[in-house]
Amino acid sequence: MRRQLLLLRVLAARGAHPRGPSSASAGRGGELVPFNPLEYFIAESGELDDHERPYHRLLGHPASIQGDPYLDVEIDTRPQGWDGWDDGSPEALAIRRRALRWRLLLQIDATERDELLLNQDGGFFYFWIPADALAVHDWSQARGALQCH
Repeated sequence: MRRQLLLLRVLAARGAHPRGPSSASAGRGGELVPFNPLEYFIAESGELDDHERPYHRLLGHPASIQGDPYLDVEIDTRPQGWDGWDDGSPEALAIRRRALRWRLLLQIDATERDELLLNQDGGFFYFWIPADALAVHDWSQARGALQCH
């Protein structure tokens, strides 16, 4: 509900109608673009309220509970994992850059109708694949990850 109200406020500030241009002006040119998609994305990327759950996603960007999920999946592919991690080091910067190669395939909310899936304490299951593997449909490189409360 909060997100819908925010969208209506953004549309009203832009002078646009939420259902698009009226039929009287449609097709005559000069129709308003209802909002700036980037502005809308930034406004909508706040924290999730419990009443907005379950929050499943297919492709796109993940909702995060604890830290950067892109970095988590990249670290999980390293033999040493988080051992020896020195945030701010040149190696850490290179790993953070490399983490940008991951693409979200699927996010599953571990909460469904106020019930916890798999006896977890709530959170998200993520399924990832590197961009180059996705381009050639190499599903063998897909990885799973979990973030919970």
